[in-house]
Amino acid sequence: MAIVDMKKLTLVAYGKDKHALLKTLEKTGVVEVQRSELIENTFNKENLDRRDEITSATLRLQFVFDLLKTESRTAVLIKKSEAKAEKHKTPVAPEDVLNVTPKKKKFINPTPRIGFEKFYEIEGREDEIMSKVSRLEEKITELEEKKTGLENKLADPAVYSNGEKAKAVQREIEELAAQIEETTAAWEAAAEKIS
Repeated sequence: MAIVDMKKLTLVAYGKDKHALLKTLEKTGVVEVQRSELIENTFNKENLDRRDEITSATLRLQFVFDLLKTESRTAVLIKKSEAKAEKHKTPVAPEDVLNVTPKKKKFINPTPRIGFEKFYEIEGREDEIMSKVSRLEEKITELEEKKTGLENKLADPAVYSNGEKAKAVQREIEELAAQIEETTAAWEAAAEKIS
């Protein structure tokens, strides 16, 4: 029987049975138990819990440091206003002290707000725009079908061999292509109003 180095073994058991199970496995000679730090790509649950505690403590400390920075700036500004008042022999006004706090940063851009009237106006126009988009889609489909029919007609030897007929059909195809382009542009503009 060959011996194979095993990197990791997963056992599912009750926590109270952990030590007894590991000792039994070791006594049978099936496995050799080592500390998980010695094996790559393994971790210890206790270490993960400790890491979470340290991360939480670090975040709390970061918050405290940020607060202290803000408060120290405020204290410096108050001290400057007091020094300025002392220099000019004027008392420090309470509003001067209150107005020295730094401006708060906006983290989120406010969402635009509209009134009920504007909302219902937009909602009413949406139905109109949707019907226009639908009509334009139908018109585009109809024009494309006509163009395909003319292209098939142009491929017919009876039409293709007759120069006058071929030129007339080609002119109609070009006119339809221009109409399709215009209608598609109108459709895109109307569809853009919906979104």
